[in-house]
Amino acid sequence: MDLTAAVAGPREPFDAQAALAWLGTERAVLLAALRQARETGLDRQAWQLGWALDTFLYEQRHWHDEGVAWAVALRAATALMDGPAVAHAHRFLGVVAGRLDRFAEAHTHLRRAAEMCRAAGDRPGEAETEYVLSYVCWLQAEHERALEHAQRSLALWTELGHPGWEGKASNAVGWYHAQLGAPQQALHHHERAVALQRQAGDPASEAVAHDTLGRANHDLGYYEVAADHYELGLRLARAMADPILEAQLDIHLGDTHQAIGDNASARERWEDAYKILMNADHPQASDVARKLQTIRNPPD
Repeated sequence: MDLTAAVAGPREPFDAQAALAWLGTERAVLLAALRQARETGLDRQAWQLGWALDTFLYEQRHWHDEGVAWAVALRAATALMDGPAVAHAHRFLGVVAGRLDRFAEAHTHLRRAAEMCRAAGDRPGEAETEYVLSYVCWLQAEHERALEHAQRSLALWTELGHPGWEGKASNAVGWYHAQLGAPQQALHHHERAVALQRQAGDPASEAVAHDTLGRANHDLGYYEVAADHYELGLRLARAMADPILEAQLDIHLGDTHQAIGDNASARERWEDAYKILMNADHPQASDVARKLQTIRNPPD
């Protein structure tokens, strides 16, 4: 059977909630299928399934399972002698190790990915590795190092003329400027990211850029502008039927409403976010519940 062949016939409309529910129910089965694919020599399928599961495992915070999936994918890619796939697996194993506070392991994987990319003359791979290194440094609270890696990634993607990744890297540079207490510098990079993602036709990344641009404006006290960007991001998230991204934007829009003293609107946004996250069995639901509690029972 050709697993890459297109499926003929009409397609049902995509139901994100049903997909999340199915993935949650079948998570153990899918991980077992991943291992079995590797054990029976279906290395290409094992590598692809490991990658396909990543977003779900990350967003649901099943980070140990995410690491298991990428470890199997690394063995499969190595068996295939697929250098770019091996480097990609090392990158993601670095990300997972960073999330689990195993920073020495994270940097070992990322160093290996960088070495492989440079040896192969893989400039996009090198640029992506710099981007991931910035994230791991941020997890370590080393914001200056994170900014340096993000700037290197941005320079490489700009040179390569890839607007989608250039936008992601620009957004990261803006985020680290904000973390270092420079929201005014962050604004330029977030605005650039919005424009680049629109050019690239990537509504998900554009919505994320609107979110970070909203947060930078919020930090500067430009609350109306911040709210406008959150609303733009929400429209994109809803059009894509991306409930988790929609919930994130609702949370931040609620924060802005609270900052201007509009507790009723803040409550409405947080309640929307809470419903979405609860329906998805998302761990962040408890954080939003605490926000709602402060609105219902304000401190004396």
